[in-house]
Amino acid sequence: MFNPHKKAIKSIRQWRRRIYFFSKGTQNALAVILEGRLSVKQNSPLMVVHEEKVFKLRRYLDHSDVPKKDDKPAILLIPPLMLASEIYDMSPE
Repeated sequence: MFNPHKKAIKSIRQWRRRIYFFSKGTQNALAVILEGRLSVKQNSPLMVVHEEKVFKLRRYLDHSDVPKKDDKPAILLIPPLMLASEIYDMSPE
């Protein structure tokens, strides 16, 4: 049986959810505008070994304050094409 009251409650919940996510997105956008980014910018020292139009091969340099572990293998990170590779930046923290 059709109940207009339930439909109205569902509609109100949908609008509350939309407003909530819109406000969160607005807060993030404001943080990017005011601070330039959402998190603290801390890049690791690196050297670009090879560069093409669609990729850069980076070699991350050693951190002097981090103990060296030579027994660890090297890794190659390949980010999804829709993401910037900077999200995989190596930092000593």
